[in-house]
Amino acid sequence: MITWAGAVALAGGALTAATWTSTAAANAPHQRQAEPGSAAASFMIISNMNRFCLDIRASNTGVGAGLNMQPCTGNANQLWHWDGSRLVSNLNAKCLDINDNNGASGAGVNMWDCHDGPAQKWRWSGTQLANANNNCLTIPSQNGGRGAAVAMWACNGDPGQQWS
Repeated sequence: MITWAGAVALAGGALTAATWTSTAAANAPHQRQAEPGSAAASFMIISNMNRFCLDIRASNTGVGAGLNMQPCTGNANQLWHWDGSRLVSNLNAKCLDINDNNGASGAGVNMWDCHDGPAQKWRWSGTQLANANNNCLTIPSQNGGRGAAVAMWACNGDPGQQWS
């Protein structure tokens, strides 16, 4: 059995305590999040390295909004859901996107209008979040600080690539 307890944002910005329980097998830390293609509730993308959340910087709702790592709050700028193999933000209904579908290590990540291109195709690979270019969402240089950047790097099991 898996049990999760945390804060859930309500309309108007208030936080309330919530508990979620599942009898599903607990073979990976991200099991409380649905796999691509399934209907599921919203979730936070949490770094296993520092327990900070993937955050849309300054709650920017525009195309091209940047991302960084911040303490988890459960606000809409840290909540995501799957739409097929796309990760969609609850804040702005935009998708997690690789800048210009750049397949090189160090490529930037931002928010963009959702489309069916490879820049927005994501999948879990163990505790790593990989894209269609077979790179992984990474906190470069294992920067554990508030506001740390995220980028795409070759998947190598680095602590900055471990998510739940």
